[in-house]
Amino acid sequence: GTNGKKRASDSDAPTAAAIKRSRLGPPKTWDAEDVREYIETVDDGTFINYAPLFKSTTGVSLKTMTDTKLEGLGMDIGADRSELLMAVEQLFEDDVAHGDEEIDSDLEDDDLLASGSHSSGNSTGHSTG
Repeated sequence: GTNGKKRASDSDAPTAAAIKRSRLGPPKTWDAEDVREYIETVDDGTFINYAPLFKSTTGVSLKTMTDTKLEGLGMDIGADRSELLMAVEQLFEDDVAHGDEEIDSDLEDDDLLASGSHSSGNSTGHSTG
């Protein structure tokens, strides 16, 4: 058989984030060390030089990370910031998908779920695609 290849294609292999998550637990429980470790693995080490900047960033503060905050930490390259924010967003999206008890109240779906059936029609005026 030719299946002896060690290196699986990207689609088969779990992402670095997934591996991290399973080892470190849910991102929101991470301490600063876990966060740094995660930063080092994003995009195969693209942000490894930035990792020391996150010395006081816990999983909870990572979740609320913004472009401005990253800039404040010392990430002065805009492209890097948006790249990292996307990775972090993905990280927490996955976390929610894996059954998260504490779903944040800032999810807009709450209103729809609460009302059960939207008897009021589309009075809100904005539709979420």
